[in-house]
Amino acid sequence: MLRVFSSVLAAFIIGFTVLSCMGTPEKSPEKEGADSATGRAPASAEAVKPLGEGDMAPVVPVYTTAGEEVSLGKIYENGPTVLIFYRGGWCPYCSKHLADLRNVEARLEEEGFQIIALSPDRPELLSSATEQHDYGYQLMSDFTADAAVAFGLAFRVPEKTLARYRSHGLDLTARSGRRHKILPVPAAYVINRQGMIRFAYWNPDYKERIDARKLLQAAREAVR
Repeated sequence: MLRVFSSVLAAFIIGFTVLSCMGTPEKSPEKEGADSATGRAPASAEAVKPLGEGDMAPVVPVYTTAGEEVSLGKIYENGPTVLIFYRGGWCPYCSKHLADLRNVEARLEEEGFQIIALSPDRPELLSSATEQHDYGYQLMSDFTADAAVAFGLAFRVPEKTLARYRSHGLDLTARSGRRHKILPVPAAYVINRQGMIRFAYWNPDYKERIDARKLLQAAREAVR
């Protein structure tokens, strides 16, 4: 009897030792609802490394206000593109910038440009924003943050900032429908039909945006 007990005790000790060496198993990102974009973005706006003039613009999916997936590559092929990255319809600085773009929209279109404005907002939020503000150009959703990551503009919003947003009724997770907690550094790109970036502007300070008239001039010079 003592011999049997000793054998069982020895087996228990060996099993416990093996488990201890293995450590606590990691939780699956899928089970936790984590987003793959999170690990591909730096922890601050100042740490981003965006693509610039002469780089090829990424070809990733974005989404229309109806939720339809569209490749950025197909968009570039439609004509020279002014591509705007903004933080969302909740951001007053973004709303001001989008309104400013309306002042040059007609002239850009006359010269063959299309304007696409991308944000992390879900498609349905963009649909209501379009109806409310009557934007003439197209708002599109990057709720997955794939475009922001691919262009090097994405950063993880600090928890302290997220808490402050929540205290003011802003939930970034609810707005994107994802748990990545990523925002893009606001940016403006001019991209030709071949998908090459001919002009790039970004600023980690979200209060600073390129003036629409300067963007118009940059777009004109970029396609000469």
